[in-house]
Amino acid sequence: MATKSTRSSDNIWLIGHANEIISGARLPSGRDVMRNFVFYHRSQKLTIRDSAELVHNQLVPFWIKSRLPIRQKYHIIKKIKEFYEEHVRLMKHKTRNNPTDQKNQQKFIDKLEKLFDISHANSQQLIKNEGDRQFLKLQQESRTGSIGPVDKKLAKQEIRSALRKERFNQRLTALVSHQQSQSASTSKANMSKDNGEDNVSEISNSSAMDGKNSIENKSEVEFVASACKTTKTSKPVERKRIISSKVSAVLDRTNTSIRKSTMILASVINEAGCSTSSAVLSKSTVHRRQKRRREAAQIIKDNYQATKSVVHWDGKLLADVTGDDKVERLPVLVSSLVESTTKLLGVPKLTSGSGQAAAEAVHELLQSWNCDSVVFGMCFDTTASNTGRLNGACTILEHLIGRNLLRMACRHHMFEVLLSDAFNVCFGPSTGPDIIFLKRFRDSWSKLNHDYNRQETPLISTSELQKKFISKKLKENHPRDDYKELLTLAGLLIGLNIASTSILKPGALHRARWMAKAIYCMKIELLLDLEENQTAFRVTAYELQGLKRFNRFVVCVYIESWFTSTSAADAPRNDIMLIQRLQNYSDEKLRTVGLKMMQRHSWYLIPELATLVLFSEHMSPEDKSHIVQHNLQSERGSHLLKSLPHTVRDIKISRSFFQVLGIEDSFLSAPVETWPKTLTFKKAADLVKNLPCVNDCADSDIQ
Repeated sequence: MATKSTRSSDNIWLIGHANEIISGARLPSGRDVMRNFVFYHRSQKLTIRDSAELVHNQLVPFWIKSRLPIRQKYHIIKKIKEFYEEHVRLMKHKTRNNPTDQKNQQKFIDKLEKLFDISHANSQQLIKNEGDRQFLKLQQESRTGSIGPVDKKLAKQEIRSALRKERFNQRLTALVSHQQSQSASTSKANMSKDNGEDNVSEISNSSAMDGKNSIENKSEVEFVASACKTTKTSKPVERKRIISSKVSAVLDRTNTSIRKSTMILASVINEAGCSTSSAVLSKSTVHRRQKRRREAAQIIKDNYQATKSVVHWDGKLLADVTGDDKVERLPVLVSSLVESTTKLLGVPKLTSGSGQAAAEAVHELLQSWNCDSVVFGMCFDTTASNTGRLNGACTILEHLIGRNLLRMACRHHMFEVLLSDAFNVCFGPSTGPDIIFLKRFRDSWSKLNHDYNRQETPLISTSELQKKFISKKLKENHPRDDYKELLTLAGLLIGLNIASTSILKPGALHRARWMAKAIYCMKIELLLDLEENQTAFRVTAYELQGLKRFNRFVVCVYIESWFTSTSAADAPRNDIMLIQRLQNYSDEKLRTVGLKMMQRHSWYLIPELATLVLFSEHMSPEDKSHIVQHNLQSERGSHLLKSLPHTVRDIKISRSFFQVLGIEDSFLSAPVETWPKTLTFKKAADLVKNLPCVNDCADSDIQ
């Protein structure tokens, strides 16, 4: 039996009840469009594309009746789909009551009540009737006025215009017919050689008189003057401005010079079948894009509304805009803890690579964007210039802002250091830019068989939990291809059933490409398992031993930490798990080096940041309760630990975490099982969910 649909069940949040037909005497509003859309999409179960097209078919007749120019069909359908997608995004947060969500909901409600504007982008120029132009303006502002059944005055004008055109065509046809008959008579007279000039003149005059009588006998035929020899003054053609803000942004992004930009744009215009004279294009016009760039930047800056954020920075050597030299620049970004968005503030040039210069540049940008009062944390690479106790950028920036900030050290950078330390233990230190052993493998690639056949006995033995972890991560999407390649190679080494067993060609190799070390070493061990490759690429006993030591460390210890490093809430627990794997690892040298690295990078185990463990879904309520009852302190504590904790229950936490973020910690006095129901915990969890613990946005998004 079909479920009975009630009117209350059809009521869509913010939109209202679904409507099958758009009706009324005014141009449809956003609510009219959305109510019609949800009828097709939700009631009729049609796709978003089909629903948008049906709404388009009902929407367009209103605009045609109003005689207003509209956009093309695909533009209208795209706007309908984007309007619905905005509603879907709001639905995800409809239970939230924070000011930002309420503001977004009110903006959407205002759009629902306004005109769903599908007028042409150049409608003001296309509309010739001033009344129509004023009607569109009123509709866009307040939807004042309605569409009448027929514009009688305009209809009469169109009828008169059509009649004039018809009479003109009739007269033109009659005149052309007369001229053709006159021309034929003249030709016939000229061909009669036996007649004298008098006869020719007589015939011509007679023909002319006949033509004259013929014209006079036609009631609708009027005299049409021949074209004048004088030059007619034509209306100057308006030239199109093609250097828009979008074009300027593309030229700036590609670092195209003024001269090159002019040449490229001129070639494109000519190739499109137009003339450069029809466009406003010159070197000075292109040069004026700098003004548009400054104007656009100022508009963005003025409209930016800062929320609780974490500031990112990472020094880079980039080409100087004034020459070929490399200069030190500092990309500075902020990540919003409320909106989960990232904003680039600037990329200033540094006079030096010191922590003082970096901190001052960051502080200056924060002040210019009015962000300094809402920044509650710092995300940075763990270099000495950033982490120095006295002269590090973090310490100086806290002094400049005047309060403590969360020190969210980049966890990707931490584990890059761990992998580099392990590689040096297995293969020894090297001072050159290239790693000779891996370079030999890349040069021998063309001689090797690249198809690996899965063996019954895996090359590396590991636990079932590790196999499940790698299998799970292989099914997920990853931001970079080398992440997926590392997992695939690890899966082949431990005997997983991988669909593609062809080993890809090695990529870039230098010491900055830290993940290349793991990928290269895994490829070498897999391909050396094939006998024909052992003669094509020979390795020494020392290299083979280092290869196996390094690969087993990566698979059994390292890989799980890397692929769980982006979660701030799980960071303290994951670091404890890494410490336990290191303590249980059989290779003493690698165990010692790994534990020393964790000692130097115990950022997420200090009391302030270890408080994140309370928001981890992988922690049991019993462990959380034990930590709150026995390990809660009020002091911030040192930024590094003297001794590492061995279990999650050894973690110490601090109330300073909540003080820095400006949130309440009253839920700590309640039983752990009731935390998810308390408002203070929910607010804190929302912020922690968006808290960044990797610095990838500053490291890779700036070029």
